[in-house]
Amino acid sequence: MAAASMVARRRMFKQVSYRDTASLSTSPLPDVSEWLGNEDISMLMLDGSWQSRRIVWDKLNIYVTRPNSDLTVDWIPLHEVLSLKEMHDMDAVKIRKASITQGMEIGHLGLSADDVIDAMTNEDDAVINFLEPSEEQKRPTGRLNSTDTIHRIASALRPAANAAHSECGKQPVLQIKTSTEGFNSGRVYYIRGASDTQRHDLLKRLNRQIEKARVKQVRKSNIRWVQHVLKKVYCSNPFQITVAVLILANFAANAAQAQLSSRLNTDFESTGDVLERLDIFFTSIFTLELCINACANLFWPFFSDGWNIFDLLVVTLSLVAL
Repeated sequence: MAAASMVARRRMFKQVSYRDTASLSTSPLPDVSEWLGNEDISMLMLDGSWQSRRIVWDKLNIYVTRPNSDLTVDWIPLHEVLSLKEMHDMDAVKIRKASITQGMEIGHLGLSADDVIDAMTNEDDAVINFLEPSEEQKRPTGRLNSTDTIHRIASALRPAANAAHSECGKQPVLQIKTSTEGFNSGRVYYIRGASDTQRHDLLKRLNRQIEKARVKQVRKSNIRWVQHVLKKVYCSNPFQITVAVLILANFAANAAQAQLSSRLNTDFESTGDVLERLDIFFTSIFTLELCINACANLFWPFFSDGWNIFDLLVVTLSLVAL
């Protein structure tokens, strides 16, 4: 039986990763035929100002571009959006904290967002407390340990605080909260539409697509988990050794069957029947092994390997011969 020629091979599991994000910021938008929505909005920038932007979304992502531009400046995987909700009465302190938190993420001051937030209070006079640190804040704490440090932060963030304070409260905004373990690292986006109608429509349409993307991602995750388990089993030493032993055993059985088939002595008929059953057994085992390999490496990784194509041909001919 030709199935004895199959060779046991080890394959390393390759995790599915995001597409190359390094060039995404200079990449064009997807084809218009793939768009599910396209809206002109205002977005809260890292410096606390509101700037005009355009968002385009398809089945997988939200793309952010500048007005009248087809180049993406940011993107948000839809399945990584934890929440999209309308925020009413967004007070100055919350906006300011959001601006400061996002601004500190870029690290231009060399300090963490917690360092800044620790220097603030939740009272209405938070800006005063922040710009004029108390004696307690001036004491060394291992984080904000000098008046100079606090004033340096305050000077850098004063424009953002003033801009955020002047802009907030004029109209409700939409908050897009992303996963901390995802591509956007938990960044929170604030956007607003030109009208209440646009905002409500945007909220409804995006939430619907986010839910679809989550369901699709769960299905993909389940399939990838099954593939991961199958690859782990297929590449394990016990599995490969077992297949190798079966190949040798099948080779020996085929050799014995070839010898018996050349003889006409009926004394060997019962032995021949046993070998025929062994042939069916080995063919079934190798068919199962091929199925595990195909499922674990579906689709292109399997068919791009010449040995896999050879194995598929051999097993197919063996099944036809039965």
